[in-house]
Amino acid sequence: MASDHHRSVKDAGANPPSTSTRLIQSPDMGEGPNAVSWLVGDVNGDGKAEICQQYTNSNGKLGIIVYGWNGTDMVVLKQNDDMGQGPNAINWLIGDVNGDGKAEICQQYKNGNGKLGMVVYGWNGTDMAVLKQNDDMGQGPNAVSWLIGDVNGDGKAEICQQYKNADNGNLGMIVYGWDDHDIKKIWTIWQQDDMGQGPNALTWLIGDVNGDGKAEICQLWDNGGKLAIIFYMWAEDGMHTTVPTYPGWFMDAEASTAGSGWFIGDVNEDGWTEMCHWWSDSSSVGASLYEYFAGKCARGPGARRYYVSSTPPPPVGFVLGDFRGKGRKELCEAYATGGALGMMLFTFFKGSTLKGKAEWGRDNMNQGPNAIAWLAGNFMGPIQDGQTTVQREQICQLWDNNGKLDMIVYGWKGGSDGFQDGDYGDGDGGITVLWPTA
Repeated sequence: MASDHHRSVKDAGANPPSTSTRLIQSPDMGEGPNAVSWLVGDVNGDGKAEICQQYTNSNGKLGIIVYGWNGTDMVVLKQNDDMGQGPNAINWLIGDVNGDGKAEICQQYKNGNGKLGMVVYGWNGTDMAVLKQNDDMGQGPNAVSWLIGDVNGDGKAEICQQYKNADNGNLGMIVYGWDDHDIKKIWTIWQQDDMGQGPNALTWLIGDVNGDGKAEICQLWDNGGKLAIIFYMWAEDGMHTTVPTYPGWFMDAEASTAGSGWFIGDVNEDGWTEMCHWWSDSSSVGASLYEYFAGKCARGPGARRYYVSSTPPPPVGFVLGDFRGKGRKELCEAYATGGALGMMLFTFFKGSTLKGKAEWGRDNMNQGPNAIAWLAGNFMGPIQDGQTTVQREQICQLWDNNGKLDMIVYGWKGGSDGFQDGDYGDGDGGITVLWPTA
């Protein structure tokens, strides 16, 4: 699966959405729905996010399609049906690994000798191309987690491999990065075979949790039914382990429950990334916030919606993004209710104190709930909202329409900033279908 904010993608089935709940028929993108990976990033440097579909072509080779906004529609910007590489991979990641201001696609794979190989694909000005391949990284391919982020503050994204070492079963860590010197290459810049911690985790996240301009690796693990967190931070010569202290109430049993999900991003406009946990029980759904500060970890405010006469509907996908253009990330849950797609927005915000709530929701988006993937990004670029130009992220639902790929783009359209008179989803505006238009 992809890294960071893209790990919220969840397969909801291959069947097309019910026509009884669909008012706007999304167009055939002219491509098939099959993929070995879906990724989102600004691969061509135009300031907008593109959707990248990696797939196996008819000859068993890797193909890549780049979809993007042309000003009026989501279209195929470029397709290369044969990248000259195989499609098999241990993992796919996306990030600016060479510091050129564009996102590169990184394929990690097991070579013929059982070693780790990597291929970096990027925009060459007109097309996606192989920028660099290293068929033998000098490391093994096994991992408990793959992450991507600028861990050492050099302005480039590094690839981080977390693995279980062979000596004592402890956690090992390798950081791979781009070498800009004589021969441009992707190589091992740091390794520690024993980090002094175990390799097990509920999830792995990466983000700048302490505001130092570097991305930290966060290992969240189940400590006897309670949540514990370990941070790995770059200092001088490599990654170092930080085990924060906790208030007595921090260890949250809800954090290890089934059916939950983890996300990371700056949700409260403080410039640091927070860890956000979505969960559900028999009568409510909610999101909790965890943050690091001055060597301590604390649980922040929660946001919850109660269901009085029914159990919460099943989620079909999650995305994290700045959907209202307020400079903070919000968590959008897509769910199925009565054959229709519903959406709910959890948000955290600053007032006299930090607060959280279920900010907006609608049980029937007039679309079906099934999807191949749910993705988020600033696909449309600057948007005019009245007299103001804003940068907002949108939500893209990819679905299989009888063997053809269809897309629907949802976004915030102003108007209602919350629940109206206690009626869920009433009021104008909110998240709605931006494309295709009726």
